[in-house]
Amino acid sequence: MSVEQQIDKLLSRMTLQEKIGQMIQTGTFEEADKEKIRMGRIGSVLGVTGADLVNELQRIAVEESRLGIPLLIAGDVIHGYRTTFPIPLAEACSWDMALIEETAAVAAREASAAGIHWILAPMVDIARDPRWGRVAEGAGEDVWLAAAIARARVAGIQRTIGKTVRTWSLAPSTLPATGSLKPEGTITRSMSPSGGSGKRISHRSRRPWKRGPAP
Repeated sequence: MSVEQQIDKLLSRMTLQEKIGQMIQTGTFEEADKEKIRMGRIGSVLGVTGADLVNELQRIAVEESRLGIPLLIAGDVIHGYRTTFPIPLAEACSWDMALIEETAAVAAREASAAGIHWILAPMVDIARDPRWGRVAEGAGEDVWLAAAIARARVAGIQRTIGKTVRTWSLAPSTLPATGSLKPEGTITRSMSPSGGSGKRISHRSRRPWKRGPAP
């Protein structure tokens, strides 16, 4: 049976509530969430730390839920996991791609050992408004540098642990590739219309996202 056939078979067995549950991610774990996992009402958990707890939750999902679908464990691994490195903006000042790749690899290895599958990094938005609350998570305002660092970080994350940890380019500005939004303002997830030209969108917003995935 092909993977597609297995997926179709599983979907045919799922109730509407279970399908919705697979799209639910908890931001803060509570003891009551264990029962929701048993009922198939949670598909992903963010911010759970420690292999023991992760293993317990996965056991509940696989052995005690009706369908046995494993949880997708995510983590905000922005500048290290157990080992703390300088914030991404500070690392960008080094212009040392080999070092940046290595710190990403260490963080990914540690996160993988703790049961994390999905790293919410790197953040690749181009930050040109100092009031924006996530400037520290990116590489600054230079497009070329941000693109090079995005490539180095993804290469480091995927090099060390293969396919165990996936990379997602986290961006509060959810559509930087289209130019419909841009990061600016004074709050963490502030977004506003960019009004940018196609050329500016292509050269500023899209390049880091296009360069990020490793070849």
